[in-house]
Amino acid sequence: MSSRHDERALAGTGVRDRSEERLRLRVVAEGMRCRAWLNGRMAEKRRPAPLRFLVVARTAPGPWPHPVEVAVHPAGADSIVAFSLGPHAANAGGQVALSRVLDGSRTGLNPAFTEEFEAARLHWLVPFLVRLHAGEDVTDGIVAAYRAAHGTAPETMRIGRSRS
Repeated sequence: MSSRHDERALAGTGVRDRSEERLRLRVVAEGMRCRAWLNGRMAEKRRPAPLRFLVVARTAPGPWPHPVEVAVHPAGADSIVAFSLGPHAANAGGQVALSRVLDGSRTGLNPAFTEEFEAARLHWLVPFLVRLHAGEDVTDGIVAAYRAAHGTAPETMRIGRSRS
């Protein structure tokens, strides 16, 4: 290609010659590689999707530990129980592995959680938690028992995963 033809092809592009055009294309290609790498890194760092919890207790305000809110993320032995105690302005709580909510033999409630379960009248839930820890899918049973006691299905809410 003649230099005169090059000049006409590059006219209006703001590029003075072919070497400058090649450099510009290399920069664009490198930028695209960097963007692809960055997008991959961002995908790795995205937070995992929130977990779905069944709200099995929510008490009215009152003296400590009220209000009490308890929710269960049913996932077999990896299930999580979330607790919120006290008024929202100063509540305490968090997510606890199901294995810690059950006693050492995994056949009943860990005594450390007696106060919360009594305040929320949740002793009906303990047999379901034992079966859940054993690997049974008891979600439908929890929903049915809650519906029988309250006349409606439990509320569900999405909660972010706790950091270990």
